[in-house]
Amino acid sequence: MRLYSSFGNTVVHRDATNANGWSERKPRTSKERRSMSKKCFLITTPKRNYPICANGTDLIDCVGLIATHQRANLILRDPRKKRPEAIQKAKIARDLSEHIGKKHMCSYFLRKTKRSSKKKVVRNSRFG
Repeated sequence: MRLYSSFGNTVVHRDATNANGWSERKPRTSKERRSMSKKCFLITTPKRNYPICANGTDLIDCVGLIATHQRANLILRDPRKKRPEAIQKAKIARDLSEHIGKKHMCSYFLRKTKRSSKKKVVRNSRFG
């Protein structure tokens, strides 16, 4: 496990590019969530939604930020059957995860260009 010190906080797994392994590290039960500090959650309602720290630590985990970002995008992709409160929380979580990820230099959020669908120009070899 790599630890990086950034802006006075410690960040784990900065070079992660996907959310693999987060299901084993995330806090599951409400007791586990209550034992962690509020900075480990993007939304600090009594349920403490969207965890970004691994279970039992107060270290921000870039894999947790990626999982939070992907989960929020999944909720926002098809909002027809979702409650308005859930949609609002997902928008907040998506924006906060991007901001915190860039602040702590997580490689997933530092991608400079997104995939573009530009067509390649094919030149005819006969006309040079």
